[in-house]
Amino acid sequence: MVKLWPDDSFSDVFQIRAGYLLAARAEDGLPMPGGQEDPLFAELTELISADLRRAGFGEW
Repeated sequence: MVKLWPDDSFSDVFQIRAGYLLAARAEDGLPMPGGQEDPLFAELTELISADLRRAGFGEW
């Protein structure tokens, strides 16, 4: 996960949410992003960002 969302670019809160999301996707047998160039990476990054904004964390 740190490989996808590294410490120097993403907050701890973001990484925790990303970890939960990836764990849930793995449990459900859903595809995982293959890297930062994967369109799924961008989709999940926006999903996590929107979730954090709704939760009151502002920009990560």
